[in-house]
Amino acid sequence: MARGNHGQHIFRDDQDRKQWLETLGEACHKTGWRIHAYVLRGNHYHLLVETREGAPEKAALAWWLRQRTTVPLRWVSERLGMGHSSRVAQAVSRMRRRPGRKLEKLRRELAQAFNKEN
Repeated sequence: MARGNHGQHIFRDDQDRKQWLETLGEACHKTGWRIHAYVLRGNHYHLLVETREGAPEKAALAWWLRQRTTVPLRWVSERLGMGHSSRVAQAVSRMRRRPGRKLEKLRRELAQAFNKEN
């Protein structure tokens, strides 16, 4: 999800929305992303995106959810499709011990996104 600054509109008109979707389509073609759902609103949009690098992103998101919320591991594993909750615990543990460069970048991006919204 992304929002316009101070609740401002992010699309000028339907043509602007169409161009945004075409650009998103190009990005999907270049990166291998799959869009499962999207909603374009006046001042924000929602995307449900699957990427080729889903496992590292899922691990980073699981870590972030465990740091910022009190949701149970089972809930995280079900929502992220990570299998048994023990796999979530392992992923979170790895993120804490040795995230690696790619996961560290994802972790920073998630932390920045959370801080911008609050």
